[in-house]
This record gives sequence, C-alpha cells and structure tokens, in this order.
Amino acid sequence: MGELAQLLGVAKNALSGLVDRTERRGLVQRETLQRDRRAVTLSTTALGKKIVDALYADVAQRMPDIAGALPADEQHQFANSVAHITAHLTASSMLDAASQGRQRTVAGTGHAGK
Repeated sequence: MGELAQLLGVAKNALSGLVDRTERRGLVQRETLQRDRRAVTLSTTALGKKIVDALYADVAQRMPDIAGALPADEQHQFANSVAHITAHLTASSMLDAASQGRQRTVAGTGHAGK
C-alpha cells in the first residue's frame, strides 16, 4: 500500500484504514498474493465502480458552474488546482483497470490481507 499511499499523498496507515472501511462497505476487494504475502491486490466491486462513476459524472457536470462563479483571476487558479488534483487521481485509473479485470498489485504493504 506504500505505492498507492505515495500516489495519493497520504500516510500508509491512513490509507490502510481507508481501504479497511471501503472493503467493509463492499466497495473494494483486497486479496493477498500467495507468492508474496506482503503484496496486496485491490480491485473495485461492481458497487464501488457504480459509485465512482456516479460521483465523477456529478462533479464533471457541476464543474462549469463552480468555475464560472469565480472571478477571472481565480478561475485560472482553480483550473491549476483541478489539474493538480486530477494528476493525483491516478488511483482512479487503477480502479478502472481493476474493474476491467486488470488488477494492480501494491507491493510491500506489510499487511497480511484478509
């Protein structure tokens, strides 16, 4: 989970707690690899993908109204912030890949999995 935590800019223990909670809610599935018990694969469940897709669609629809309410100089600043946030959403593409059957292995977690 260290690799994913670094991508998201969060502490490894915070990410582990987040994954635990999302797994309990049926949004992600975590599996430990037999060949390396330190490595974990995360994949979205059908419910998790449905929620991510709905959230993305809602945010994308509202973005022009949000940006349009800002003064012109702040619109540029906002656009830069959105670009920065989007760059950190690499995890989203990982979730998409996992939902299409291409799982991402996160090595060196120190987590035995469930």
